[in-house]
Amino acid sequence: MFRAIDYVGGHLSTFLYASSILKQRPTSFVRSNCLRNTLAINDVESFLAEYQLITDTKIAQQLTSVTVLSRGEEPWPMANYIDYGSSKPFLRQFGGLLSRKPFMKWFYALFFRLAIPYNSDLNMSATVIFSPLTLTIIFWLIAHLRSIGYPSHWMSEALLNSLKNKVYTTARPPRHSPNPVTEVKREHAEKHLCNLPFIQEMGTLARLFGPLLPFSLPSLPGISKENTIFKYKFHLTNVRLKQTHSMRMFNLALVFYNCDILKEMWKDLGSYIFKGFEKTT
Repeated sequence: MFRAIDYVGGHLSTFLYASSILKQRPTSFVRSNCLRNTLAINDVESFLAEYQLITDTKIAQQLTSVTVLSRGEEPWPMANYIDYGSSKPFLRQFGGLLSRKPFMKWFYALFFRLAIPYNSDLNMSATVIFSPLTLTIIFWLIAHLRSIGYPSHWMSEALLNSLKNKVYTTARPPRHSPNPVTEVKREHAEKHLCNLPFIQEMGTLARLFGPLLPFSLPSLPGISKENTIFKYKFHLTNVRLKQTHSMRMFNLALVFYNCDILKEMWKDLGSYIFKGFEKTT
């Protein structure tokens, strides 16, 4: 397998798309490494914590039905190949699953990890971790969790709470990257985490990925109807990439706005959005 997959969601992509096609035999496994971040990620546990907020290989088995067959060798474990195999059995008994309370905490934490940007030191190239996954991966993850034995109503509760802004959890989104194991293990008091900015996107995705889900979707204001979802295509002309940082990181933002609300401001919206931008970059 091409190692670039580790830069598009790390092992989460590997587990979701590769583990399901493995056979239950020693000769069937996935082999990958992470050359780009060998200085930032010290071992397999750190790799799991960064991309999927999993703190050890046992919990990885419980949540993915994937087992770590071989670990990278010192002094740079992540530069060496790591082998992942399918756990036996792939469909886990209830006692082999993560219990409900830590499962819900993990699910919410992963949701916010994907949804909310966090700090990263762009001056340290080895610590800049490419992880361009979007919230669509949540729905593929739900299907995978069901295939290994997790109850549908657990995931239904987690998803619907996210669509109703009723997430009460001890989880916290990562504050920086890379995210160490100790930070993932840290205990916090239960509180309400507001996810209003993401409800519309999640509701639209829930409708689009509805056939993939192991449960039916109720009628909620946050879940878009099919006839209200549209696909748009447009071409950008004369877009010139300008190197603004040694890492050559480019970002394109698509902004939707209501001209009636903004009134005359919309004519010069760009200056408002990027005011002071040059001073902070």
